[in-house]
Amino acid sequence: MKTDDNETIKSFLAGNQKAFEQLFKKYYPIILNQFKRLTEGNSDIAKDLTMELFEKIFENKKFNLSCNFGSWIYVVAENRFIDYYRKLENILIDGNPIEIRSKEQTPDEILISKEVVLQLNNALHKMEDSKMREILELHYFDGLSYKTISKQLHISIGVVGHNITQAKKILNKIIKV
Repeated sequence: MKTDDNETIKSFLAGNQKAFEQLFKKYYPIILNQFKRLTEGNSDIAKDLTMELFEKIFENKKFNLSCNFGSWIYVVAENRFIDYYRKLENILIDGNPIEIRSKEQTPDEILISKEVVLQLNNALHKMEDSKMREILELHYFDGLSYKTISKQLHISIGVVGHNITQAKKILNKIIKV
């Protein structure tokens, strides 16, 4: 994720609706894919959750500019899914609770994932090599393939893979410290 997000966010927070549209266009597909994964491919629910998330962002207009917007929205989406999942657990039919369990992750597992994402985000900000950090964010937070990253950054797939491998080693050292 690039620092140009900060200028776009500042503009959005100042009331510029076109800035919000830019953020929406950039992050909608990423968050939609995240919700599709969490809802086991249910496109309708994923679209609804994604739209609700962006509506709340638009209405609240709250964001800490010291945070990475891509990481922040990813965590907010995880929280939105946990809320959705909790509501599913409390559904009653004819006064009787029905049991709905995700085949993918329980809310506790999602909370642990959220903590890992926050820890990873903190470690990413400690990395000195901004190119490695960008490649990792594109792959893990934006969900882009090595091939897409190589095209977007005009580097070979091998360089993408090498950077991700090296960045993981660096992150492991940072996290273990």
